Amino acid sequence: MTFLLWGIFVYLLVLLIIGWWVSRYIKTEIDYLLAGRKLGYVFCTFTIFATWFGFESVIGSSGAIYDG
Repeated sequence: MTFLLWGIFVYLLVLLIIGWWVSRYIKTEIDYLLAGRKLGYVFCTFTIFATWFGFESVIGSSGAIYDG
């Protein structure tokens, strides 16, 4: 197996472990959707910015491809 495949395997394994660990604290849909209302203002600001930036990237690149 190459280094790249091992890296992908380790990355997926870490994601699964994190998902399993966090799933122990999620009891309802509100816990999942709002993170149990335990996020601070700074973290919420960064997540909103990331959502906005990702949306703009998808829409902007689609528009640029359509124009070009």
